Amino acid sequence: KKAFPNHVIIVPSWGMSWGKGSPQYLNDVLKDASRRLGVPLTKPWLFPISAAGPAGFRFYNASSKLFSGYVCIASCPSDKQARSLRGKLKVLMLNGAKDRRFPIDKVRERWGLLKPRLPAAARFQTIDADHFFLLTHHAAAFKKIKAFMGKHGARQAD
Repeated sequence: KKAFPNHVIIVPSWGMSWGKGSPQYLNDVLKDASRRLGVPLTKPWLFPISAAGPAGFRFYNASSKLFSGYVCIASCPSDKQARSLRGKLKVLMLNGAKDRRFPIDKVRERWGLLKPRLPAAARFQTIDADHFFLLTHHAAAFKKIKAFMGKHGARQAD
């Protein structure tokens, strides 16, 4: 909340991975966030983390109009997803260069498949850290995320 005071960020969790989540689940998350905040949400940002990344790509690709953009943290799409994403999506993939769960070579390979499909607003950046860089290198991660959000997204109403 302190780091992103002018944005609503949705970080859905379905068990540990959200991989079995459904579009209805994501709609429920959005409704619940709106209820808790006491305001209608106008294009929040979707931030799946780790194992939630592939489901996040699936939902963002199908429902991108609901979101300002997509920040995939410590994850990557499947091969099939990377080859099927629509062209006007706003995607930041932020990964740890020393991540063992999502090895950087695998992530770079998926980025190579993804980048040609999203030429306008797609970025891939790394943090010199492991899978848990949001805990250990949050200032560097937040700086990269804020720069992307500033360039590619609308501000949430204050």
